[in-house]
Amino acid sequence: MAPMSKKVTKSATMRKSVAASHQSDDLTTLIDASGRAFALTIEPAWRPAIHANLRVIFGQAALFMAFELPDDAEPAPIFKA
Repeated sequence: MAPMSKKVTKSATMRKSVAASHQSDDLTTLIDASGRAFALTIEPAWRPAIHANLRVIFGQAALFMAFELPDDAEPAPIFKA
């Protein structure tokens, strides 16, 4: 049974690696397109930080979108000090 678990683990690791590669490619495309759209010069040294920040932003957005609210949910009242 041990060889099968290694195979499953290796396969799962490979899938995660491929998914991360696609995400990285998508982020690179987004960074390049955004730079062109806003006429920005993006220095090669900045790219790792941009990738890291976008991964955090998209991770936070995924958490936000995954939180389901009931249809009768109301916005919070405004409190003033």
